[in-house]
Amino acid sequence: MEAKDTVMSKEQIERIQPKIISTIPLPSPSVTAKIQAEISFKVGYKKGVESHHECCKMDYKAGINLVVDWIKEGCGYDGSHWRHIPESAWQAKLKEWGL
Repeated sequence: MEAKDTVMSKEQIERIQPKIISTIPLPSPSVTAKIQAEISFKVGYKKGVESHHECCKMDYKAGINLVVDWIKEGCGYDGSHWRHIPESAWQAKLKEWGL
């Protein structure tokens, strides 16, 4: 949902709550504008938070892939012998990654 999708006309409100709207006076335009601004802000804020979380998830997965790829390159069986990552290389990589 976009912030613009939260804006409702008087006709839309009347369609939703015709009985209530006819008995309760509508707020002044300035009050309506403030209420609408708050609703739109909340929608935009929620969308921004969701986007931020998605970026964090992607960065986290990229970091995991980086580590796994590095370990795959340094470890394993090459057909004649087992390869391993020396402790010094492991410590250097952890330092490079800031861990």
